[in-house]
Amino acid sequence: MYYAKKINNCILLLLALLLPALTLAQRNPAIDSLYLKLHYAEKDSNRVELLLQIAKSYGTSNPDSALHIADEALKESSRIGFQGGIARAYRTRGNCYFFKADYPEALQDYHESKHIFEQLNDTVGIAGSLQNIGKTHERQNDIPKAENAYRTALHLLDVSGNKYAKSFAFGNMANLCFFLQKYDSALYYHDKALALRKQLKAKNLIGYSYNDIAIVYSAKGDIEKGLEYYRKAHNLMVKANEKWGLASVKESIAETLYRLNNPDSALYYSQEAYKIANTIGAKDILMRTSGLLSFLYEENKDYKKALMFSQIYQEQKDSIFNRERVRQVAEITSKLAVEKRDAENQLLKEQQLHQKAKLARQHTMIVSVACCLLLTIVFMFYFYKQRNTQKQVNKLLLETNEEISTQNHILEQQSLTIQQKNSQLSKLNEDKNHLIGIVAHDLRNPLTSALSLSELLKDEDQALNEEQQICINSISHSLKRMDFMIRRILDIKAIDSGHLNIKMQKCEIDLLLEEIVAGMEVRATNKASILQLSLKPVEVEIDKNYFRQVMENLISNAIKFSPKNSTITIGIELNMEKAQVYVQDQGPGLSEADQQKLFGQYQKLSARPTGGEDSTGLGLSIAKKFTEAMNGSIWCESTPNNGAKFVVAFDVL
Repeated sequence: MYYAKKINNCILLLLALLLPALTLAQRNPAIDSLYLKLHYAEKDSNRVELLLQIAKSYGTSNPDSALHIADEALKESSRIGFQGGIARAYRTRGNCYFFKADYPEALQDYHESKHIFEQLNDTVGIAGSLQNIGKTHERQNDIPKAENAYRTALHLLDVSGNKYAKSFAFGNMANLCFFLQKYDSALYYHDKALALRKQLKAKNLIGYSYNDIAIVYSAKGDIEKGLEYYRKAHNLMVKANEKWGLASVKESIAETLYRLNNPDSALYYSQEAYKIANTIGAKDILMRTSGLLSFLYEENKDYKKALMFSQIYQEQKDSIFNRERVRQVAEITSKLAVEKRDAENQLLKEQQLHQKAKLARQHTMIVSVACCLLLTIVFMFYFYKQRNTQKQVNKLLLETNEEISTQNHILEQQSLTIQQKNSQLSKLNEDKNHLIGIVAHDLRNPLTSALSLSELLKDEDQALNEEQQICINSISHSLKRMDFMIRRILDIKAIDSGHLNIKMQKCEIDLLLEEIVAGMEVRATNKASILQLSLKPVEVEIDKNYFRQVMENLISNAIKFSPKNSTITIGIELNMEKAQVYVQDQGPGLSEADQQKLFGQYQKLSARPTGGEDSTGLGLSIAKKFTEAMNGSIWCESTPNNGAKFVVAFDVL
């Protein structure tokens, strides 16, 4: 942990030295000083405070670096459970996205910050987040939401008395009045904000107030007065190194000079604003400035540059108002930052490994002679012992080889015996299947005749008395049960002999299931059960007849083992390109012992039919073999007293 902390601090120090150079910005001694403090800070709330100060120092001049540091502050705050740090880190992230014109991401972080401040009952924090939310809605031209956020924030700050936050609230209300063309009210709120900021001696905030006042005067038609305040704002922004504000002011000065019929100066300030905005990635300023440059170059008949800046204007416009594209760019930037950090970590690890390897080589040189001598002595001793034991080993190997040879001969004899037994069993199985087939076929013809006669006798209701009718019904029921068992036996014989006539074809099983369930309604009604469908349209490749037999067997079992007045659900679920057809009942469920022998032939389970129905013990065995013959799979999910769910799965086409 100690070395991990030192490495992390070293990386942050390197960022302090490298990031300003990479963004062509001047070195900031204040940021360097904060990084040095961070290097020695413990991993606690003080470290979070330093990270947030660094992010704030980067501010508009380097929003990408500020976003990276804010992410670090969020991680550290979450690790130590520092809720106040988490809320401020989210708000700082929102500011970074705001300056990058990624308004959807900014709103998301601002709302998260507000939610945490509300949990902490931090009035000033809530008001600050509300103002950020209002400013973002204002940029998106959603004035009703912006006004609601501003007024709520101002009401909260009237109680707290925080001058810094209250100055922002006045400024935001002024901007909103300006948007509604209430210029006198806008100047009133701007003057209140400016007075508070002068008391705080916040140069950058005073600069923003001057800029906002200049905008109001320009809108009122007092261009000269507006230009005067723009120049005041410009001078303060330069002193405070407030890059975003400086770019915005230069853009406004350029527009004002053009209105005063001074296109050359307007072109100069537009170019300056464009350079700064391009450096810090302020897309909204970049869009407006490139549009103005395109117009100015067109007036100067420099059509090539006019076309270039027109294209830049359109690109920036698309970038700002296309949320998905902005999100993708942000993701790519984040990934690049992670890759860069990982590469730096890897480089540091390699350097450490190189240093360790160097020390190891030196250590090896010192002990190498002693090791060589020791190895020589050990080798000589080993050689001496090896020579003495070699004869014993050879003798043991000879005896072992003889024993292995004997065992191999025994294994060969046993293998031959097993092959003979397997051959005999195979012949017996074939004879059994043949005998079953003969018996089944020979029984089926007279059985069919007897069944037909019983049905004819049943139709002669008037010629039979009540006792005779009961006997005939009993005979018919027994004959039907024998016919059903013979058909099951023939199905098993066909499966075992591999003579299934599979006809695979594409099928919309949801439609086929509706047809199958409709055919089972009478049986369910007889037991006061409800068949409920939960289907999805899906196409698979199956044999319709075999699939029908499988589903009729599963639904019949569900009816058979469910209590009266219960619901049986037949549905389709899609999972990992598999269509899973299931039958869910409300029966007694299955024990683990029952589930282990569930799909075997002639198996009798502990659960019994609830209506005294018959069971041959062959249905699930046949269903499993039919399903596997269609390249599907079948299983059961059940616990005792919670019903059973039988699932048949096939590949989705």
